[in-house]
Amino acid sequence: MAEELRAKGNEAFTTGQFGEAIQHYSDGIKLAPEDYVLYCYRSLAYASLQKYEQALEDAKETVKLKPEWGVGYSRLGNSYESLGKHEEAIDAYKKGLECDPKNIGLMRNIGVATSNAGQFEVAIKYESDAIKLSPENHELYGNRSLSYFYLKKYEQALEDAMKSVELKPEWWKGYYRMGEAYRGLGKYQEAIDAYKKSLDIQPGDHELLGQSFEGLGKHEEAIDAYKKGLECDPKNIGLMRNIGVAASNAGQFEVAIKYESDAIKLSPENHELYGNRSLSYFSLKKYEQALEDAMKSVELKPEWWKGYYRMGEAYRGLGKYQEAIDAYKKSLDIQPGDHELYFNLSLAYSSLQHYEQALEYAKESVKLKPDWGEGYRSLGESYDGLGKHDEAIDAYKKGLECDPKNGGLKSQLVLSSAKASTSKSGGRRKLIISHVHGAFDVLKAFQRNFWGAPNQVTLEELNGVRVATQVTLEELNGVRVATQVCFDSSLFDH
Repeated sequence: MAEELRAKGNEAFTTGQFGEAIQHYSDGIKLAPEDYVLYCYRSLAYASLQKYEQALEDAKETVKLKPEWGVGYSRLGNSYESLGKHEEAIDAYKKGLECDPKNIGLMRNIGVATSNAGQFEVAIKYESDAIKLSPENHELYGNRSLSYFYLKKYEQALEDAMKSVELKPEWWKGYYRMGEAYRGLGKYQEAIDAYKKSLDIQPGDHELLGQSFEGLGKHEEAIDAYKKGLECDPKNIGLMRNIGVAASNAGQFEVAIKYESDAIKLSPENHELYGNRSLSYFSLKKYEQALEDAMKSVELKPEWWKGYYRMGEAYRGLGKYQEAIDAYKKSLDIQPGDHELYFNLSLAYSSLQHYEQALEYAKESVKLKPDWGEGYRSLGESYDGLGKHDEAIDAYKKGLECDPKNGGLKSQLVLSSAKASTSKSGGRRKLIISHVHGAFDVLKAFQRNFWGAPNQVTLEELNGVRVATQVTLEELNGVRVATQVCFDSSLFDH
């Protein structure tokens, strides 16, 4: 009789009638309370209705009744994963693998869970083990491509994505992974072409559509796609999170906070949601709220490096630079290869005027990401702080080679050139200023350092007064600047 009810439950499940399936499985459990398969199937049915707590309870009962059954641990891990409890999911999958060492599904699941937990090297290990056992499995290559992508190993990510497409040309995710890898490599047209192929195969998938628009930098279109998906599935936490991310990328931080808050109400133990909302608050300069959410994410997930990173950002916004440094270092202990962490540590040390330490971290940032312009900005600022202006100028120029439109690098180059010119002028009244907005602000900012110029020298006093007796104009990295300005000495003789 219990087997008959199980069969009825399976039939209802395959037609999408999950509530009916649960009823049949429950009736079967009353007749056969030791039937671990019924608990396993009912767990899956609960999960299909997004009733993850009930799914978890049934999965726990499954492994209790049949502790040597790998499938039960797979179901247990999936239940934990649905609740955002990645570490518990990983432990469950590993126990399953002890029972069934060649279970490719469990290896794949460990890869997914460790990737979700930010343990990308671990994910790659298990994904690679699975690929050795099943070298024709396109999904495994797609998953490993994602892990490589998160490690910013874009060439390897692209190679795996291409392999997945070769094995399964009609698999939309393969093209999506290709698009991500191309985007990481800065090959935007190739990324667009790959995203479009993905959408051609899966045009009605609102989440995919949103992710593809997001990949193309079309944040508004992404938000619209996610919202349509949310109309069909109003309690989909993933879609709420995606709207938050897309809205944040579009600069709509209040909108992002709304959806992130809605998601938190439905999943209050999800550390990632607090981390995302922390970033939105930070972008609005609401640093206290940003810190509160960052701390909550760390409380929920002490091993999550991004939580400490968000804490560091919030502390830096509050001007608490030593606390920021401590938080960044904790993040770095967990995620040692992240170039942005070294960059932010450099900025925090510079804010404390600890330029030697700032330089050390700036160098490491540039070493890890030699094509990132901002890294050279922190390197240049560290050299400037140490009075090594020529080295600073070289750093800014290298940064501009990577990012020619970076206004911050251009302005820092001008200011550093001014300092270098002053230090070499032997006291002559010369100054580098830029023929761009804020040129006289540059003069005022540095007037204490230029030949004892009095503080009352302001823009108003300079305008209409013949102060420049000789001006030499040159092109500096595409910016027209005055590289030598000799002032009338009477300007400073009072």
